[in-house]
Amino acid sequence: EAKRLEVDLKGQLRSHYALVQENEEQLRKEEELQRRLEHQEMRRQASRKYYEDSAAKVQDKTKQKFERNQQIIMKIDEDFQRKEHQFKQSLLAEEERLSRFQEARLQESSDKAQVFKDKVDEMKKKTEQRIVEKREEGEEKLRRLGERIAQVDKRREDEQTKRMLLSEDQHLHIMDVIENKSRLDRVNEHRRHELKEQVDGNVERIETLLALKEQLLDQRKARNMKAEASKASRGLNLRRDCLPGPGQYELASVAMNEAPVMKMGQAKVPGMLDEAIKATAANPAPGSYDSSVLAN
Repeated sequence: EAKRLEVDLKGQLRSHYALVQENEEQLRKEEELQRRLEHQEMRRQASRKYYEDSAAKVQDKTKQKFERNQQIIMKIDEDFQRKEHQFKQSLLAEEERLSRFQEARLQESSDKAQVFKDKVDEMKKKTEQRIVEKREEGEEKLRRLGERIAQVDKRREDEQTKRMLLSEDQHLHIMDVIENKSRLDRVNEHRRHELKEQVDGNVERIETLLALKEQLLDQRKARNMKAEASKASRGLNLRRDCLPGPGQYELASVAMNEAPVMKMGQAKVPGMLDEAIKATAANPAPGSYDSSVLAN
């Protein structure tokens, strides 16, 4: 009986020692996980600050480019107005010179014979017609030039609008990346919380099973003691004395097999938390995304 109790006690000590080691290993893993979470949070804050600084720099550069483009556009407009004014003055000067030339020609030819009068009148008509045609041609050129300038201005405004839209699109893309990263962090935090609850539930179940095991062992010891005390008095009547149960069949008592205990395994089986960590161990850490190669 003492040897059997010693074997039971050793088995309980081994199971208790294994449980203590498992609890210590679990605590160590939880501390390691907490340190990793703190490190990830620090890197996440650094990444968020980097993206905010990058967005501010992009906005400043866009604003500076826009102001410089406005200055260049104003300078181009001033040059165009000055050239247009010079061109109009040159046209007026050419018309005045041509009219003076025609008047001088008419004045010189007035003294000639009547034969040349018709030619002079015809030349005058042709000259006036040519002047009208040149004026119309100049007006047409001015109109076309104005249309080209309007097209250039419109194309410049469209390009400026596209650049502004591209800058805003890049800024919105950066904000979307930050928001998606925050959402993934919240999902991971929720998963870790669920895993922790499952681990706590497993610990409570193990404790309940251990308590049940202790209770069964106590009941078995009581039945064995009762059986040993009743051996010498009279034969055991199962219907009269007690219901059949483990250890109550009056078999030959063998010290080695009286209260067998399972052998504790030495293998280290990964737990639920290890499987969850292994599933996400290959994911990139926060701040390791390169914004220059993202989509769009």
